[in-house]
Amino acid sequence: MPPSALSAAGAVFPSMPEASETKVVAYFEEHGDRLPELVFTAVVTYTGVAIDQDAVQARDLPGVLIAPARASAAYMRWAPS
Repeated sequence: MPPSALSAAGAVFPSMPEASETKVVAYFEEHGDRLPELVFTAVVTYTGVAIDQDAVQARDLPGVLIAPARASAAYMRWAPS
């Protein structure tokens, strides 16, 4: 996901050296609790894939294996059977 998608969702907080340490800390203290929500919003907006934030926080997600669209001959030789 490009940084612009995160910025558009408000999920990019100021950082040093762009802002002073005092400003960075103050911003995080004021808005830090919203960061996970903002990141999830950015992911949904950018990818169209919605992931249940509560399930992530509870570590209750199924594993997913995404296979390559086409396996190469070298992969097929070394793939476990």
